[in-house]
Amino acid sequence: ENNILNDKNNDVKIDLTNESNIKFYNLTNDYAFKKIFTKENNLKYLLNKFFNLKPKKIIVKNNELLKQYCESKAGIVDIFLELDNENVILELQNVNEYNIEERALFYSGCVIANHSLERGHNYKELKPLKILIILNYDYQDNNLEIAKIMKNNKILTNKLEFKFFDLTKANKNEEIIKLCNIEKFDQIENFEIKLDIKNKDLLLDVASTLKIFNESKEDRKNMEDIARMMLEEKCYYENAYVVGCSEGKEEGRKEGIKEGKIEGENKTKISIAQNLLKQNVDINIIANATNLTKEKILSLKK
Repeated sequence: ENNILNDKNNDVKIDLTNESNIKFYNLTNDYAFKKIFTKENNLKYLLNKFFNLKPKKIIVKNNELLKQYCESKAGIVDIFLELDNENVILELQNVNEYNIEERALFYSGCVIANHSLERGHNYKELKPLKILIILNYDYQDNNLEIAKIMKNNKILTNKLEFKFFDLTKANKNEEIIKLCNIEKFDQIENFEIKLDIKNKDLLLDVASTLKIFNESKEDRKNMEDIARMMLEEKCYYENAYVVGCSEGKEEGRKEGIKEGKIEGENKTKISIAQNLLKQNVDINIIANATNLTKEKILSLKK
């Protein structure tokens, strides 16, 4: 039973004992990409190979970006990271929807507005942001590898940077690129890596994980669902895109409700205190009634 999967496209059962005729999902599948590259060692390897980055500290964040208004479009990225105190979005784009620049700009706006500066901090403390985009199509519109905001041929700010990696132009002999191009199960079995021992172990682990995902009923369904959504060019992937973040998402929602409740209570206390001050009520009485400190009440009086 573990070798039988349901193919929604044809509504038939697939027997994995005959793997040669079955679609193999590789690293270019969004689900597999996120599951594999949220592991620190795999992520470090990818960042170094594709973007020449060697971070010392990595924090994987919730991939659904915060937004200020409920009616605003949600920014849901593939992987959202903090690397050595810099925010980083790592995005894989398989289908050319001719909007990658606008998409990258939208993501950067969401992060800068909601994730890059804490309350009370100076704008000079704005956390730098890198948008790293892996494109699985020929990026003919713009061959820039790195993009920054310019003014009069000078860099306006180093706080925002876009980096593109075009898989179609990459070295086909690179082992990570080979994993991106695998199409059949037997190619995983015959996968040969000629590297130093540490990278060999890592890539063999990635290869075996890919095979496990393809043979797992649950993982394969998620890979098929996302592949179908991308094929149909749907723009609402929220349920499929949030991989392993439901707990964090719920925790964030509860924390937001808690913070909103506390803020609302504080505003109410301040309003009561201001009204009592207008009536010349003693500060000690106001403090007992509102639980505000005397210092806070005196500042309101001023």
